[in-house]
Amino acid sequence: MPPQDALRSCALFKGFTETGLQILAGIAVERTYPRGTPLFVENMLAESLFIIADGRVGITVRNGADELPLGELQRGDSLGELALVQQGQRLCSAMALTPVTAVELRSVDFQAHDPEAPGLPQAADGDRVPVRCQASGQPGSVPQRDCIASQRAARSFSSDRSTHTPSKSTK
Repeated sequence: MPPQDALRSCALFKGFTETGLQILAGIAVERTYPRGTPLFVENMLAESLFIIADGRVGITVRNGADELPLGELQRGDSLGELALVQQGQRLCSAMALTPVTAVELRSVDFQAHDPEAPGLPQAADGDRVPVRCQASGQPGSVPQRDCIASQRAARSFSSDRSTHTPSKSTK
């Protein structure tokens, strides 16, 4: 599936025009992962957003020596959105449960791109949040609503994770 089609199938990019999707597709990279291969692991540096173009991905967190399943993602789902606007570590692991094709948007490429490019959605009031490219140190900005949505998603995930009570291991 071409990157632009994968972006179009993802709810995260619902408000983007075809021009905006073309711009992002131009910096996106299609990757394939054989069954059992991690897309990323918990605590590694979060540097990319992934959109699942084909296949299924399992999401887990560590609890001591155990891996606790959180859920599965499939075609059209995204993971790692916060990595585009904020430096940090992965809060979970993502493993290919089947052969997976994913579209990757790297933070360094996203932040280096012209934030005023036509076709990318703007916040309703036009406010933008300043950001700095991790690789070059060059300033840029992202739509405020995207930053707020990512922050809400991170808080939701963190609160869900902190209230999750793992079951006892049977090993």
